[in-house]
Amino acid sequence: MKRGENQMKFLKIPIDKPLTHVSSGHFVSPINWSHSKRNIDSFVLIVGLQGTAYIQQDKEKYEVKPGNVLILLPYTTHFGYEISKESVSYYWCHFYCKNSSIVDESTFTKELFVPKIEASIHNDCNYVMVPIYSSYTNTDRINILFNQLLHVAYSDYYTSYGASYLLTLIMMELTQQTISDHIQKLKDDETNGKFIKMLEWIRINIENNISVCDIAREFNYNPDYLSRMFKQKIGISLIKYINSLKITKAKKMLLCSDNSIKEIAYKLGFTDEKYFMKLFKKMENITPTQYRNAFFYTHMNNH
Repeated sequence: MKRGENQMKFLKIPIDKPLTHVSSGHFVSPINWSHSKRNIDSFVLIVGLQGTAYIQQDKEKYEVKPGNVLILLPYTTHFGYEISKESVSYYWCHFYCKNSSIVDESTFTKELFVPKIEASIHNDCNYVMVPIYSSYTNTDRINILFNQLLHVAYSDYYTSYGASYLLTLIMMELTQQTISDHIQKLKDDETNGKFIKMLEWIRINIENNISVCDIAREFNYNPDYLSRMFKQKIGISLIKYINSLKITKAKKMLLCSDNSIKEIAYKLGFTDEKYFMKLFKKMENITPTQYRNAFFYTHMNNH
């Protein structure tokens, strides 16, 4: 539980190269313990195992219990704001990473959550997004990976990169579980169940020239209400969502077929080839022809 809870924030980290493991361990506190005050240059990953650790990071207060994961940021003062009367236990890991950023929940939804819902989209993602603070219902895999990390970090392993790769895998697992938990929450709610069906309907009909009014009529919504509701749930507009699916499919068709740009545009429900090309350039910062020329041979050379 987090006191004074705001919109969830995520740490976004590229994983083209592994995160850099610095040190890690399994901490067990005495009774009547409080976290010391620190301001350090590395990130700290904390996975709660037993008891409750009361940790404040700047103005935000967190209660780290079993199943909770907290990331402490570099050059940010953190300390125990309350004494833990019972013994506290947690895994911890100090690490460095390059080109990281803090993003909000709408970015997570747009870049990871929505593509995961759409089974037709293969998301070759080269980064992780881990909540600064979150609770996980199934920590078995996380705990197993952390045990492996500690084994590699403190055994006579032939390369120090082993711990860094395992840490990166832990962050990938946390990202995957966050996505899965979000999907399950949608499915558990009756209203959201209808929303999932709507996303599936859009996916099936993505090659047609579907509009907000078409979707609203199919699912008995007022078009204006549907647009507001969709933006609230997903974080992007319904039109932008539809266009993103069309452009994703267009990219695949550019690499896997000999269809002309005009043919691809029409197959995806665009009545205006020039509008399709303009939209593609806006979303991908490259024209359809440039995309095909840049990636076609790379794709053909892959199994």
